[in-house]
Amino acid sequence: MYTFDRKMDTSKVLPFVKSTLQQIMSSSDSRQIFYFLCINLFFCGVELLYGIWTNSLGLISDGFHMLFDCAALLVGLLAALMQKWPKTRVYSYGFARVDMLSGYVNGLLLCVVARP
Repeated sequence: MYTFDRKMDTSKVLPFVKSTLQQIMSSSDSRQIFYFLCINLFFCGVELLYGIWTNSLGLISDGFHMLFDCAALLVGLLAALMQKWPKTRVYSYGFARVDMLSGYVNGLLLCVVARP
């Protein structure tokens, strides 16, 4: 079905990234989720780096907690993008209900993170 080459072909990756960013920026919902994801990733990186530099276990653990928050935001962003996909022969109703599945996955992520 899929063939994977050993080296990555950048001529196919860059147009995919460009079209995905255009899809994100075209909708206000996905744009806001993307901006918040970028801000959260930046603060997560700062917190992890400063926690490692100062040997602060509290900062490191909070940085990893923010990383799980970023994973939940990424799931929401993917759901916001998939909702806009057109219907196909297999999915005759389209992907409009993907937000329910993303809420379920976010709930599972929350259960995994909150587990003692």
